[in-house]
Amino acid sequence: MAQYQGGVSLNARVGEAFGALVGSDYVYNANGERVIDPANGRYLRNPNQVIGNITPDWIGGIRNSFNYKGISLSFLIDIKHGGDVFSTDMYYGLATGLYEETAIGNDRTAG
Repeated sequence: MAQYQGGVSLNARVGEAFGALVGSDYVYNANGERVIDPANGRYLRNPNQVIGNITPDWIGGIRNSFNYKGISLSFLIDIKHGGDVFSTDMYYGLATGLYEETAIGNDRTAG
């Protein structure tokens, strides 16, 4: 298990898919809306939830080579598609109000 900032860890646990990202998620109601704690007005959190997986959906590659009059040219293209990423940059940007979705009414003027 590897621990990262923001309370997220990368895991290989028995009975789960390899590469599970474990962290906190919000508690949602039947309509898919986040539930607010009446005691403090903050969203309720569900700790120790699988929030993603780093394993790509598929991988592939193409390799080819050409020879002409003693000159050889070759290339390799490697592709990985899918998998989840936890970004500490996004984590800190959202926590400090740096990103657009954290600004109420997108008002960023200094007052």
